[in-house]
Amino acid sequence: MFRLVPLLLLLALPAQAQEFIRLASFNIAEFGEGNHPTEDRDLDLIAEMLTDGDFDLIAIREVGTVTGGATQITALVTLMNNLHASNPEYFFAITPLTGDERYAFIFRDPVIIEDDFLWLDDDREPSNPRAGGETFYRIPVAASFTAGNFDFVVVSTHLCLS
Repeated sequence: MFRLVPLLLLLALPAQAQEFIRLASFNIAEFGEGNHPTEDRDLDLIAEMLTDGDFDLIAIREVGTVTGGATQITALVTLMNNLHASNPEYFFAITPLTGDERYAFIFRDPVIIEDDFLWLDDDREPSNPRAGGETFYRIPVAASFTAGNFDFVVVSTHLCLS
């Protein structure tokens, strides 16, 4: 079963009709590949959970490292937009490989992604470039966003506790 871990942050937006944005974080478990076959995923249910939460920005971990991950994120965002056609349209951005996965950010108006991604730790293991490093198994990523006149950065990481 999937777990959605909503992190609701009320961020004051100056002189905006919308006074806050809703952020969520979701570990989607090998999305598009791996031990969880695509055909076993209930994309309709995932899309419904994400849109029912009325989130403006969703950070997703464990997006597949091959084309399946991007294909699944595209399908998920399409379903989200079809479910709530009267709401602002959702968009997404997928990071390059970090460790053995990628991250994705799904967002909608008033949130706009600003720049490229920033990797917060670059101590990757030289003998295994797919791995992280000594500090993080999977390297955290930061993304810059704007909502109205409010600029902010979201950091997403996938921790492995030993």
